[in-house]
Amino acid sequence: MSFAPQILHDVAMLMLDTGLGPAEALGLRWTDIHRDYLQVREGKTRYRAPSVNLTSRVATMLESRRQDSASAFVFAAAKTPMLPSSLAHLHAQVRRRLKLPAEFVLYSLRHTALIRLGESGADAFTIMRIAGHSSVTTSQRYVHPSSETVAAAIARLDTSNQQVLNRAANGKGTDTRTDTVLAPPSVSH
Repeated sequence: MSFAPQILHDVAMLMLDTGLGPAEALGLRWTDIHRDYLQVREGKTRYRAPSVNLTSRVATMLESRRQDSASAFVFAAAKTPMLPSSLAHLHAQVRRRLKLPAEFVLYSLRHTALIRLGESGADAFTIMRIAGHSSVTTSQRYVHPSSETVAAAIARLDTSNQQVLNRAANGKGTDTRTDTVLAPPSVSH
């Protein structure tokens, strides 16, 4: 059973899977939507990535909306884009019905997307690019590496080190900066 009107459901899914803010999502036109990405005409900041890749569920949702749309806007009220205030009003109604805290605003969906990106292993610089943050310091608060993530990073470093050593041993392109450090000690008699 769904408590949310379809338009709120769809915008929420888009925000959760792209990190867009409410105004960015509502400003989307069908000409901004491509097979596996969307263009962001006017991002929250000038640092916003000009395009964002789509998850499979968002691509499916957008295709369904496109079939039912007579507007140039993806999320339209008649033929004009839905206003952020109208979407916020729908969200507030659903939030009250579900007895969710007042702090759960639409923008919380963007934060959730960025947290999920961090939890999935995205680094702060990738999150910075997706979110349009002007500083990596802002993006760092979404990155909380687990012990598994740290272990995987060290394993990748170990693999990379082995590849360098193998190339050096086979005489196939070496990195002169590390050759002296990584080369086995020579034995002189």
